[in-house]
Amino acid sequence: MTDRDYYRLIFEYGILSVLLVLDYLTDIENYEECSKIESAIRQCELITKTKIKRVIDADLINETTKELTGKGLTGDGIYGKYLIYAEDILNKLGYSQIVFKEIILEDA
Repeated sequence: MTDRDYYRLIFEYGILSVLLVLDYLTDIENYEECSKIESAIRQCELITKTKIKRVIDADLINETTKELTGKGLTGDGIYGKYLIYAEDILNKLGYSQIVFKEIILEDA
């Protein structure tokens, strides 16, 4: 995929899905793809004039799921959809049988 592909995926699947992919690719040390994702995120930041968090934590998950809840979707299944979208992106990259498990976040 190209930087442009990742840029499109951020808007198609959401930043959380793309960050899950970035996290996975970092873990397996595929830094070439990570660099393309980082470039796409920087481009989004320039266009939206918004700083995008790179760390997946409770705040980011709550913020992104709240955004979709406001569009009429229910909260419980939204995070699961982001996981499915991340798996779809990885399948497009040729990584099959990747299954994300939901991150259980506890309030501190």
